[in-house]
This record gives sequence, C-alpha cells and structure tokens, in this order.
Amino acid sequence: MNSSDDDVRQLYRKHVPEVASGIVEVVGVAREPGQYTMIAVHSHDSSINPVSACVGKGAALTKAVMRELGGGISILEWSESLPEFIARTMLSHRRGRFRPPTVSLNEATHQAHVQVEPETVDYMTSRDGLFLKLSCRLVGWDIKLSPYGQNSVT
Repeated sequence: MNSSDDDVRQLYRKHVPEVASGIVEVVGVAREPGQYTMIAVHSHDSSINPVSACVGKGAALTKAVMRELGGGISILEWSESLPEFIARTMLSHRRGRFRPPTVSLNEATHQAHVQVEPETVDYMTSRDGLFLKLSCRLVGWDIKLSPYGQNSVT
C-alpha cells in the first residue's frame, strides 16, 4: 500500500459514515493520480450494500471524493473468490446485457487469463491499458485478456 492508497481510504472515511464506523471496509485501492481510481469495498453487515453506501444518494459521495481526487472512480464489491473478484474488475464499467467473463488462474505464475467480450478488451486496453493496469494492481495478479474463443492477447 502506498500513500496514495492511504489518501483514498482517508477520503472515504471522511465522506462515508459506514466506512468511518467500520461497517464498510475499503479492502483495496488502485490509483493513477488525476486519472482514475478503482476501489474494492466489503460490508461487515449483510444488510448494507457496500457499493451503494460508498456511492451515496444521487452519487453525492462519489462526486465529493472525485472532486478531491480528480479523475474517475469505479467502486466494486470485493469477493473472497479470486475469479469472481477479477471478473468484477472487468465489469465495473459495463451496463446492460453481456456475457460474464471466464477466468482461469495459474497459481504458479500468479497469472489470470480472462476471456471477455471484444468491447471489454478494447475498453480495458484503452488509454494505454489504464483500466487493465489498475485491475491488475487491485487484485494483485497479472491479468491477460482475450476475446471469447481466442488465446490471450494482452
């Protein structure tokens, strides 16, 4: 964890009562200052949706944090299941109907091969691969992407 990660955690403690009280935990942060931030959150109370708590009504809490950080933010729910968590990082920007990612793990090399829709490959590798880099940092694994039915391309 670096000071940039600590800054993000502090902002969420400041703006989100559920984070300040410890009900919602910021489990992970991946950030490119001024460009984009991805955070993973978890609720210690099953009646509290951690993403909704951090977004706030009308996205007010997200907007407040964005004003202080600069750049965009994706907030996703953390999962103990690594394949599920990796899939969530791929889908943090998707809306509507789509085929869920297929995640294969290589424990020995700490690499994940993820097959996704071609549009998701394009999005994740756009902006010099910013979203893919942040996903890798957030999960702590190297992620290789390919469109469904093809071998790894990134």
